Amino acid sequence: MAANTVLGRLHYDFDTTKFGDAINLSANSKATLNNAPSDLKNWQKQALANGNIVISDYYKDPTANVIALLKTQVDSMKSVINTVTVWDNNSAVAQSANTLYNTFANSTIVYFKKHTSNISGLTISTGNPQTPDYNKVMAIGRSILVITNKTDNVANALPVLACMTSLYVNTEISLNTAIIAADVITLQNSLSITSDPDTFVTTVSSNLSSVGVDALYSHALTANNLLWTRRTHDCDYYAESCNILSDYSTLTRLSHVGNTQTYLINTMVGTDLYKEKLVSD
Repeated sequence: MAANTVLGRLHYDFDTTKFGDAINLSANSKATLNNAPSDLKNWQKQALANGNIVISDYYKDPTANVIALLKTQVDSMKSVINTVTVWDNNSAVAQSANTLYNTFANSTIVYFKKHTSNISGLTISTGNPQTPDYNKVMAIGRSILVITNKTDNVANALPVLACMTSLYVNTEISLNTAIIAADVITLQNSLSITSDPDTFVTTVSSNLSSVGVDALYSHALTANNLLWTRRTHDCDYYAESCNILSDYSTLTRLSHVGNTQTYLINTMVGTDLYKEKLVSD
């Protein structure tokens, strides 16, 4: 058996003649096989024969590089802030910034990266069925396009792409990364280190102005909210698309009724509202 074929991957090793006539297909079965269209192009047949299909050979996350750069700067800021023991100005805001940067690094970026990996096709969502991934978005987006074309005259790819807004904010992410990188340098330049000769306790102080401390927090909040807003928008849009599709299925069943159903609705099971709708447009 040839190794570089799909059948060869099965490692079949037996005397086929022992199957006798059981191995033979009927003429009709052969005709059905021969007339059936192939779902695979030549390159797909070869890949299937070779095996070891790796999805990252075919899909990539377009946000991967910019998110990696953002994560580097956020981690740097988190590291520097954590070293400061005394803030000359706005210490409460500084502590809030410290907390925010930890959330940003350990939660917001992590969940955003998981989301973009899902909707770019690199990974498949698991758990909650209303968590989008590339294949789910494509499938439900086509259905929503057909529905909204009839209800709202939509004639573009919005119903599909609206679940993928997180893939289209690289410019904004890069701008926020540059701002945070500048903040890291500003904070580092504001630090002074002293050591008590008696207690040997080291103090790291920042003389950053109140405006500067406020900027640390506001810049982190803006960048954090960008990722959080886009991810939650995509997920909420997909979840509501699922709800609309479910509602659509329910409503179409309400209108496609035969004589027996009509009788039951009019005499036994139908509400006044339903009976009124059936005789309207």
